Amino acid sequence: MRAWTSGSEKPDWIRLEGVELRLERLIPGELAAPVSIYLGAARVRSREPRFDSTRGYAGLLVRP
Repeated sequence: MRAWTSGSEKPDWIRLEGVELRLERLIPGELAAPVSIYLGAARVRSREPRFDSTRGYAGLLVRP
């Protein structure tokens, strides 16, 4: 994972450790396209650049 400000140089990749939960097939395939939801939390474990934070994230996947 890495993040940067538009127009600036891209930093090195960072290492994360965390957990992720994926919820598959929430809606039966006969009713709609397959939908998945994922929720997670991760802590930055890289030494350079050094961040001291834990972040949460979520996403929705739709497979037509």
